[in-house]
Amino acid sequence: MHNKRLKIAIIESGKKGYEIARQLEWHPTKVSQIVIGAYTPSSVEKRQLAEVLGRSVHELFTNKPTEGVHV
Repeated sequence: MHNKRLKIAIIESGKKGYEIARQLEWHPTKVSQIVIGAYTPSSVEKRQLAEVLGRSVHELFTNKPTEGVHV
């Protein structure tokens, strides 16, 4: 499961995932692992990511349905 909102926020920030990880003093692959769903971040890690990206935790990590998707 991919976190598309997080991926878009990273792209819009103009930073690479490893640059964000370095800024947060995380392992270089941690951000990509969060994006692809291989690692579930703690609430503290979510806040740190949101702060670096200038977004809210709710905006990046809330599981709301994507517009245009019909079941």
